Amino acid sequence: MGSTGLAILAFITRDNTSDKPGPYRNHVNKALNFLLANQDATGDLRGPPQARGADSTRADMYDHAIATLALAEAAIMTGGDKRYADAALRGAQFIVAAQDPESGGWRYIPGQFGDTSVFGWQIMALHACEKLGFEIPARTRELADDWIRLATQGPRRMIAAYQPRRAPTPAMTAEMLYTRMLLGQKLDDADIREATDFLAQARPDVRQPNVYYWYYGSLCMLQVQSDLWKRWNAQTRDALIALQSKTGGLDGSWNADPKYADRGGRIYMTSLALLTLEVYYRYDAVIR
Repeated sequence: MGSTGLAILAFITRDNTSDKPGPYRNHVNKALNFLLANQDATGDLRGPPQARGADSTRADMYDHAIATLALAEAAIMTGGDKRYADAALRGAQFIVAAQDPESGGWRYIPGQFGDTSVFGWQIMALHACEKLGFEIPARTRELADDWIRLATQGPRRMIAAYQPRRAPTPAMTAEMLYTRMLLGQKLDDADIREATDFLAQARPDVRQPNVYYWYYGSLCMLQVQSDLWKRWNAQTRDALIALQSKTGGLDGSWNADPKYADRGGRIYMTSLALLTLEVYYRYDAVIR
């Protein structure tokens, strides 16, 4: 469900929607129908119950959030197609119900103590559903603030870790910064500087590919619109183009990240690389 959702997002960001003539219209339509067919009565988009589980090798809340996000954006781009909108709104309700009341986060299964990586995808999905009229409950926002406090550190608490008491990482800092923007938190220049200075220490490098980090880094850097964004954008673009397969049957794709090859594979890597290159088309600057 998650891989299908990412592929849908990569297609529709370039305006390849299910309601417009084009070479990929049928592909997108089939993919969206697949998501609709595999949503259960509770709004759960993780896929068949036998595939679900409490670790990242199973169908989990990543899948649910990405599928919800894809349906929401498909609804927005098709002028509010009721099938997609209704499914996305049910997905949003499931996200609200799945939040851990103790930590304020989300992880692999509903009610599990959170992690920042899964947390960010849920907020992205909820933000997209807001454009369809969904209202994020005040309690959900309060709990999300709790998670942000738990998982951040630094003088201004702008540097983030995967989970509390772990070392902060650039990927989680980028994801948390973007998440805070989506939640409408008021961030001043000093806040932004603390986060972006941390990210500037780990700029995109073709020798050390980390497309997940580059994706969230591009999302938040775009919103900042600083000289750092210009340098970041050029480095990310050049690294991704250099890493793309250019010959043979895999022409146009990106090799799977060795760390996640058994889970995401080539579809995950290619979709995320495309979404990183497409951030200009998909998001208006500046959110904050």
